[in-house]
Amino acid sequence: MEHALLILCALLVNAVFGGPRRLHEALGLGRLTRLPAHGVRDVERRLNRENRSSKARRIRGWIVVGFVVFSCIVFGRLLGWIFQGNMQAGEVALLAFLLPFRSSLDTAGAIRKELRAHHLNAARQVLEHTAWRHHPKLDDHGLARAAIEILAVHFSEKIVAPVLFYILFGLPGFFVSRMVYIMQETLVRPTESEQAFGYGARKLHYLLHYIPARVTALLWICAAIFIPSATIGDSASQISKGLLGESPQDIALLSASSVLHVGLGGPMSAYMHEGWVGPGTARIGDADIKRAMRAYVLLHVLLFCLIGLFI
Repeated sequence: MEHALLILCALLVNAVFGGPRRLHEALGLGRLTRLPAHGVRDVERRLNRENRSSKARRIRGWIVVGFVVFSCIVFGRLLGWIFQGNMQAGEVALLAFLLPFRSSLDTAGAIRKELRAHHLNAARQVLEHTAWRHHPKLDDHGLARAAIEILAVHFSEKIVAPVLFYILFGLPGFFVSRMVYIMQETLVRPTESEQAFGYGARKLHYLLHYIPARVTALLWICAAIFIPSATIGDSASQISKGLLGESPQDIALLSASSVLHVGLGGPMSAYMHEGWVGPGTARIGDADIKRAMRAYVLLHVLLFCLIGLFI
């Protein structure tokens, strides 16, 4: 009950004070939030050497995963002890800083703004320092898909999963969920050698985010009731087909594409390296980003209601 109330307050604080994006970057807060990913990349460069066998790389990858999870648990318990009693406002502030509700929404909004002005290079620049490593090659449709995919994946991986883990396990659960996602995003690559090192991160990410991804899919189905362009029966049918064996990020893209009727994924996607998902066209634009942003806000309202069940 206490954790549910604190995380609800943190989401509200982030929604009100979590932007704008340019101010955060000017203050250096964006660089601060990227430090964990930079640390993981530095460790990978040291341990994932080309002269090592796939087995050796996989073992080293598991060691990194184990160390990171253990560190998150210890660090979370330490902070939980510090914030107990009259210091809960500090815990709310920390959670609000780490939850990317406003930052993800501002990123999509910035891409939409630049696309409406036909500033492709400026829109590509918005994706710098994100998982979209090939953003300089994206056209206007690819940029629109990137904006929608960021909203879909971030809601599932950076909002729903950490929120559920925090409600159940407190700060240790929150930090484990966030770092497992960061490791999955940073270490998992399409090449064979990098797959070996990122195997542990990929497996743990799949296991820990299995239930949160399905909860997110259910929230998308509920959101379809309030979205005029969505057909709840068709959306539920399409989403249900991918609930069993798909990865958390695949389910996030499938849910968004089914409800919004857009095509996502493709070879340039940061989250789905091959294949397309969704019944709609992939030739989408700024109007589709606007619909996705509205759905993103609606999803958070539904998440607030879900959190309320734990209070």
